[in-house]
Amino acid sequence: MIAVLTGCEAEIRVEAEELREGLCHTKQGDYIVTTFPEVRYQRTWLETANMYGGRYLVGERWVVCRRETESA
Repeated sequence: MIAVLTGCEAEIRVEAEELREGLCHTKQGDYIVTTFPEVRYQRTWLETANMYGGRYLVGERWVVCRRETESA
């Protein structure tokens, strides 16, 4: 749903019990949408992702992050 709002059909990269992750390509750039079936999985993911830095738009059981490029 989040990807559709930006005019993207997400390319699913991960389909697992604890998360689903898709890559979107738009004119403004690439980004990754990750959704979670339960908040506990999202918390674990965010704790791990925090080690790598970056910026995240976080909602209830979903996260969007911009795919970093060399020019970013």
